[in-house]
Amino acid sequence: MKKGLFLAISLCIAASLLVFIQATDLRKAMALIIQIGYRFYLLIFITFIAYVLGTLSWQYTLGNNAKKVSLTRLFLIRHVGETVAWFNPTSVIGGDALKGLLLAKYQINKKSLVLSLLLARLIMISTQLFLLASTVGLLLIQHPETASSHFQSMKMGALPLGLLNRSSLLAKLKELTADIKRAMHLHSKLLLFSCLFALLHWLAGSLEFYFILKFLGLKVTLMQALLVDLGVII
Repeated sequence: MKKGLFLAISLCIAASLLVFIQATDLRKAMALIIQIGYRFYLLIFITFIAYVLGTLSWQYTLGNNAKKVSLTRLFLIRHVGETVAWFNPTSVIGGDALKGLLLAKYQINKKSLVLSLLLARLIMISTQLFLLASTVGLLLIQHPETASSHFQSMKMGALPLGLLNRSSLLAKLKELTADIKRAMHLHSKLLLFSCLFALLHWLAGSLEFYFILKFLGLKVTLMQALLVDLGVII
C-alpha cells in the first residue's frame, strides 16, 4: 500500500517536472541567470540557509527519534515535501503526508511521526503569526493613523476561528491538542530550540525577499520585507 502510494506520488512529481521543463525556455532562463550574476547565487544561498533552519526546527520535534535520520536526509525529505505542497491541490496535507511516507522507513513509530509533523507545522504557523503580529504592531505604532482599518481586517480574519468551535472535528482536535501538550511537557527544551530555528527560518526567508525587492530597485526596509514576505506566504 505504502509502496504503491509512494510510486504514485513519485510519478506525479516526475510528470509535473517534465511539464515544467517543457514549458520553460532554458536558453532564456540561462541568459537571465547570467544577466543577474552574483545576485542569483546570493539568493540561492539565502534560500538554502532558510531551508536548513527549517529542517533544524523540524529535527528538534522528532525528540529521541532525531538520531535515526541524518540532517542531510531530513533536509532532502523536507525539501521534497514542501515542493509537493506548493503545486499539489491538497497543499500542506499532501506535502506532510509525503514526508511521513519517506520518514517511515527510518523505524520511527507512526504516532511519534504524526506528532512530529503536527508539531513542526504548528510551530511554523505559530512563529509565522507571531512575527507577523509583531511586525504589524511595530508598524502601527509608527503609523497609528492606519490602526482602525487594520483592526477591522483582523476581526474579519478571526471569524473562521469562531466557526471552528461548532465543527465536528472538535473532538479530534482536542485529542491532538492533548498529545501536543504532552510532547511539549516532555520535550520542552527541544521544542524551544525548534521555535528558535523556526523564527530564524522566517527571518532568513524575509531577507531573501528583501534582496529581491532591492535588486528590482525598490526602496524597502527589512521590516517591510518581513511583512510582505509573511503576508504572501499566508
